[in-house]
Amino acid sequence: RIDPAAGDAAIRAEIVMDDRGTMTMKTILMESTRTPLSQRLEAPVRITPDLVPLFKIHHPVDLTLDESGHVLKARVARIESITDDSGQTIQAILELDPGPSDDLSAVQPGLTATARMTTLR
Repeated sequence: RIDPAAGDAAIRAEIVMDDRGTMTMKTILMESTRTPLSQRLEAPVRITPDLVPLFKIHHPVDLTLDESGHVLKARVARIESITDDSGQTIQAILELDPGPSDDLSAVQPGLTATARMTTLR
């Protein structure tokens, strides 16, 4: 099992990949200090080293908020260093990529979401 990059122990999920190459994983929206104010929220996910090649920078990701079902556009912003003592997980950061008509007024840090990304195998 792979823990989400943030949040409590009750939010744990495996990364699931279907036969079409769509990867599904859980995450929690967090406030970012690295992005401009228009994109203050990011969603970290932990992945295994073998999945890193599938996480291309700027690759689109759909984030579905668990509470409301609202779908937000995001993209892979960066891959960070190994995040655990065993060296078995790496953190990928997904950054919100809202369109001009997206209403983000109800989106805030702490909301849980399901990230879906179709890989280019």
